[in-house]
Amino acid sequence: MLMPVLSGDFKHINMLNSLTPSAKSATGMNMYGTTPYIPKEVYNQLPKLLEEIVKPIKNQGDRERDIILLSSLGVMSAALHNVEGIMRGKPYSPHLNFFIVAPPASGKGVMGYAKLLGEDLHNSMLLNSLNTDKDDNSNGKLKLFFIPGNSSSAAIIRHLNDNSGSAIILESEADTIVTALKQEWGTYSELIRYSFGHEPVSSSRKGAPGSNAHENYVAIAKPMLSIVISGTPGQVTSLIKSAEDGMLSRFGFYVFGNKHKWKNAFDDDVNLDDIYKSLGINISEFNKQYSKPVKFVLTDAQKKAFDFLMRKLMASEEVGSIYGLGAGVARLGIIAFRIAMVLTAVRQYQADKPLKELVCDDIDFNSAMRITQTLFKHTEVITGSFQKMKTDKFLKDKGELLDKLPDVEFTTDKALKIGLNMGMTKRTIERRLKEYVEEGLITKDSRGKYNK
Repeated sequence: MLMPVLSGDFKHINMLNSLTPSAKSATGMNMYGTTPYIPKEVYNQLPKLLEEIVKPIKNQGDRERDIILLSSLGVMSAALHNVEGIMRGKPYSPHLNFFIVAPPASGKGVMGYAKLLGEDLHNSMLLNSLNTDKDDNSNGKLKLFFIPGNSSSAAIIRHLNDNSGSAIILESEADTIVTALKQEWGTYSELIRYSFGHEPVSSSRKGAPGSNAHENYVAIAKPMLSIVISGTPGQVTSLIKSAEDGMLSRFGFYVFGNKHKWKNAFDDDVNLDDIYKSLGINISEFNKQYSKPVKFVLTDAQKKAFDFLMRKLMASEEVGSIYGLGAGVARLGIIAFRIAMVLTAVRQYQADKPLKELVCDDIDFNSAMRITQTLFKHTEVITGSFQKMKTDKFLKDKGELLDKLPDVEFTTDKALKIGLNMGMTKRTIERRLKEYVEEGLITKDSRGKYNK
């Protein structure tokens, strides 16, 4: 389905032609290779700092460029915890969750450069907390920008508490988080889900002998946690169990396959680590500049355009046919809002404008909507893959009759005859036909006849 992208005064609607076929035809990794790139128009109108961030890896490929952009937005979002916008009457910070999914050795490792962007801020926070006089730091707070992905949920909550509720987990291997999840599935999953919508979280653990219970209890009214991770398709299913898993809709997914091709190892004779560490000084600077609460708002025209686009996505054929995609679209709206927030904050930081209120620029609004539409197609694929897994399991367990049913129109009597010859009972055959209809494997018309 082709979705509109609005530009200028939002009265002129163009079509985004890079969108791909529906994920309902996806058969695993072969679909990943056809997922769309973030449109070039986005890169042509990025805020200057983001333009400088994507430029060093422009020769590595379009996938790598998309990955560094998304992961950098994630890092920046965590550095803007004092920025806040209202959506459906609820205040949201810019904190973004992204999951890059691709086979091994496919280029997703460039997200490590995004982590270097936050290194200066991380080291400054850590050094300041270590140098704090003990009398002023009686609670032993340890401030970190990056929280290790292998931390327990209790440790993450305590780090968030030390950091005024805000931090980021950035891991280039999802197995780091998968391992932590296996240790305490319920609480870790709950933490990720609750922090996406800033719902209160708490932790209570057994303390040292003689310690008071209140010293071991931590509660955060508004957790603000960004999560940027990459992994293989297998790691996705280790982290997210099914389309019913609430974590599926808490991430903006970017998925692709890989055609292995040797890239010139000496194309750029530069030290990218040094470049990104240097660019990271800007992250520290706008973290300081946004040290006080700042309100983010969309214009009235942008609000109307936003609702129009999200309503179109929610009413799309793909949402109607892929189980779980509707929840993904609902929360993708929040992700879109947050992307617009980050883009606007970065642009106005560099323009050195007054920071009492951030009014979204039309350029950044358009970019956020284009990125969101791209993420929708990628989310469609990943959600469709969960549906396929569910269908494959169903067919393995209950597909014995389906294979024998005619490819042309048939009646219940015909199905009963086939099933009885297979040794099935009448009750089982009727139950199977109902289940096949519910799974969308066959259809039943008003005359009571079936089509495969």
